[in-house]
Formats: sequence, structure tokens, C-alpha cells
Amino acid sequence: MAEVTFWVTPHRRFENVAGMVSEAQFWTPTGHHANILLPAVYRKWWQGDLTNRSLPPALAPRGPDDLAIIREEVESYGVGFGCWVVPGECSQEEAKIHAAAGLAAGFLALDVEPYEDFLVEPYDRDPSGYLDALKRSLGDDIPLALSIVPLPSGIKPLKLRVDIWLYFADSLRPQCYWTDNDDLALIPARRYLRSLGIPLPPIVPIVPHPLTEAAKFGIRPKAGRSWRRMRSGRDTDVWFLR
Repeated sequence: MAEVTFWVTPHRRFENVAGMVSEAQFWTPTGHHANILLPAVYRKWWQGDLTNRSLPPALAPRGPDDLAIIREEVESYGVGFGCWVVPGECSQEEAKIHAAAGLAAGFLALDVEPYEDFLVEPYDRDPSGYLDALKRSLGDDIPLALSIVPLPSGIKPLKLRVDIWLYFADSLRPQCYWTDNDDLALIPARRYLRSLGIPLPPIVPIVPHPLTEAAKFGIRPKAGRSWRRMRSGRDTDVWFLR
């Protein structure tokens, strides 16, 4: 069965786990299994310790124990679960916290973006120490995904360090939310990475929710093109944007 994974942002306004799961299940196409990725850690701070969010305390973990409780409730509905984190300085402290989140959630995605409020400059810092520590703690049973913006602005500032990020990734989840045609959106990334001779892990594009969210960004999917692509039977990631 194909998988559709809904990325929740800190700025969603769900009341509780049941409400979050209900919305994901409602928009899951026939023939797909639903999964939820919850934001867990921003740099070295758990979501429950941050004030710049709309998620209620019940969906904002303050540590791995909270995250494990949320996971248990989500999975009780038959929905898969995981979490995503935002690396900043790529320090050993971050690696320890991010690994704890991944172990509690069962799936970990790294949102790696060379922009203000995401990675801390220099953007081309060597992440080897961070990633080594992270992977050692996670082991082989916790999938590690890399999420990037597949535009020159999201890749070139990483320079050749992007090779290191990709080496550790079990899957690449490019953020194609500025267009409903994710195939076209991926062309710049594929060309640039291939020019560096970098082998790519399996790619699962992240597209905007074509019926509920894209219009907020001025995107008008033609005849539900992205939605039909989900229904085609392939794995798809979807941003539940603010």
C-alpha cells in the first residue's frame, strides 16, 4: 500500500491528537496509508518549551517521554507516526536531543535549510560529527530522512557538504510546495546534485496540500493534479502548512 505522510507545522491549530488524526485520515486518498510527522525539536529546544507555536501543549512535546505518549495515541488510530527536527549549529548537544526524539517517534526527518532561523551560519559547516553521533544513537531501525528546498538557494549554500548530508539519509524529501508540479520542481536539484556526482537516495517529494492549503500561497493546482498523483499509488509527503 502506498504511503501518504502529513507534515504538521508548529503553526497548525489542532485541539488534540484526535483532531490531528481525524484531519489526516479525512484527506488520505483511497489505497493509501496515513502517517503523521510532528515537529519535535527546533535546534536544541523541544516544541513544548517554545512560545512561537499554535500547537496545543498536548501536541508540543517537552521531551522524549511526551513524544512517546503522542506516538502511542496516534498509532492507536492505525496511523503511522514520526517526527521532524530543525538542525541549527549541528552540535553534539543537538545530536543527542534529536536522536532522543527519533528514538521516541520511530522516524526522524531533518529539515535542513540554509536560511535565517534554520541552519546557523556558516551554512557549509561540516555536519559529520553531528550526523555520526545522530546515526550511532538511532541505529539501523530508525529511518532518517533529509528534507531540503530543491532550489539553488536551498542547496548551493551547503556547497559540497550536501554530499555528507545525503550520505546519511535513507530518503530525500524535497519541499516542492511552491508548485503543484513536483516533477518540474525537482529538476534544478537533480541537475545540480548530479553535476557534483552525488548519488541520491530514494526521493519522496513534499507537495502542498492541493485542496486545503495551496491557495494560501497563490497556488492553483489544475484539476487537482497533485491529488491525482497521490491517487496514482506512489508514496507522497504533504505539508499541512499554516
